[in-house]
Amino acid sequence: MKNFIFLLSVMAFSISGIAQTSISGTVLEKETDQPLPGVSVLVKGTTKGTTTDFDGRYALDDIANDAVLQFSYLGFKTLEVAVTGQNTINASLETDAEQMDEVVVTAY
Repeated sequence: MKNFIFLLSVMAFSISGIAQTSISGTVLEKETDQPLPGVSVLVKGTTKGTTTDFDGRYALDDIANDAVLQFSYLGFKTLEVAVTGQNTINASLETDAEQMDEVVVTAY
């Protein structure tokens, strides 16, 4: 009986350590509060990710509670946010003037 109780307690702690959650939110431009479509939202250190829709919304499933989300978009500073058990993470990205100097547009 003691072995059974010990086994149950070990399993309970193991499951809570790898708990996963679904995360959703909206990504806005910080200066204008306008939604940003096409922002890359990645789970740092993995290949799991998505992009924001036309209204700046995104959703990710099965994300570890200790994960870090990276929000990146051309012309904006990359933002990293720790999940820490949250279900909704809204992000505001700042423009990056230095990065914009490196963009070349060619029209024909």
